[in-house]
Amino acid sequence: MKVYSLIHLSEANGEIEDDEFKCAKCLGEWSVKNIGDRVVNYCPFCGKKILDNIIKNEDNCVYVGETIGNGDYDYDRYKFQLDIAQAYLSNNRIEEALEQYRQVANLGHIPAYSMVADIYYKKKNYKKAWKWYTKAAEEGDSIGQYYVGCFYWEGIHVQKSIYHALEYYEKAAEQGLPQAIMAIADCYNDGIGYDIDKQKALEYYKCAADMGYVEAQYRLGIYFHNGENGNKDVVQAAYWYKKAYLQGRDGAKLKLDKCIKEMTLAQRLKWNTQKV
Repeated sequence: MKVYSLIHLSEANGEIEDDEFKCAKCLGEWSVKNIGDRVVNYCPFCGKKILDNIIKNEDNCVYVGETIGNGDYDYDRYKFQLDIAQAYLSNNRIEEALEQYRQVANLGHIPAYSMVADIYYKKKNYKKAWKWYTKAAEEGDSIGQYYVGCFYWEGIHVQKSIYHALEYYEKAAEQGLPQAIMAIADCYNDGIGYDIDKQKALEYYKCAADMGYVEAQYRLGIYFHNGENGNKDVVQAAYWYKKAYLQGRDGAKLKLDKCIKEMTLAQRLKWNTQKV
């Protein structure tokens, strides 16, 4: 079996054609004739080290994976194409990225459904975005479920429905998607679709924030800073603002500095021992 330390090859029914390759970082293309079993570890253009191995199994299907143990492989038949799609996006080559994602989606790779939908949404083709998000949601994909909820929430391409929006947010939240958990928190906090329940809202915000979701971290900073539901705590507010700031959230540094200025001496001592 031939093993190539490369990340892309031209497609001809899953076979290598003239040993053509493309780098997922710089999109440089090259051809190596009669490569045999020789291993190439670097892109000749940008020097990117290729860690993945492209192999062909007994059915002559192309897979990408990392070597494990004595010649066994952890197959991921979609990874190389997704890498190329991401590289196209990074280089603002939207149509080429869309084509790569669409090919992977048509092979049945469910996460790619939402990737296709994302591009159509950014192109403002809401009909096709809805089609692909819905397809993802029907397969149980949490990203697809969340964005179907967003379409219902905003009334994009479908009739606005808070009931259906929450139905899909809840499905995504049950799978641990922090964006959906945050959306439900907002609804409990504002009394939209649910009775107002500030304590439950706090629990949902905390859940999403603990998962590293920066918007939930920033929101908790506001929650404790403003003393919502009687929970004024500038040290806790500073803790969550700093979490958000470390992830690059706009405005978090100003809020953090303001919290620190408002602290009493005892609160500053507590803050100085706080680990973030």
